[in-house]
Amino acid sequence: MAESVLTWQAPVVAWAQWCRARFDVGTTKYPPVLLVAVLAGVAGALGIAVEHFAFLGCRQKPFSFSIWELTFSAPTFSALIRSAAACRGHVALSFATIDLAFPVFYSAFLCALYLWVERYRRFAPGATSPDAGSLRCRPCHRWW
Repeated sequence: MAESVLTWQAPVVAWAQWCRARFDVGTTKYPPVLLVAVLAGVAGALGIAVEHFAFLGCRQKPFSFSIWELTFSAPTFSALIRSAAACRGHVALSFATIDLAFPVFYSAFLCALYLWVERYRRFAPGATSPDAGSLRCRPCHRWW
């Protein structure tokens, strides 16, 4: 058991460090709020595009898109897809096309938001590593 844990930990840690390094590089060129806002905008635009594409052939939406995305019951999910007779092809096709990009950008947005908030909350400007010698807490009354 311990050996299998070690085999998957190294790639996950390497991937997390790579993501953090990309965030650090991005925030040296641009303000962190801009990076977070761009990722939020792309994720939001993809969310709107997924809903638009899924119901492309329908005159009226047969069901709420949020109910469809958050259904964890296979019979309910199947019934929702069957109820969309006019746009069934687009509903099914949306899972294999544009819907694949949404979780990538949404998770990148959440990671960037977390890193931005944690960096602001814990470290003074320029001190982004817990190993840095001069860590000073930021004032709590400022949020930007």
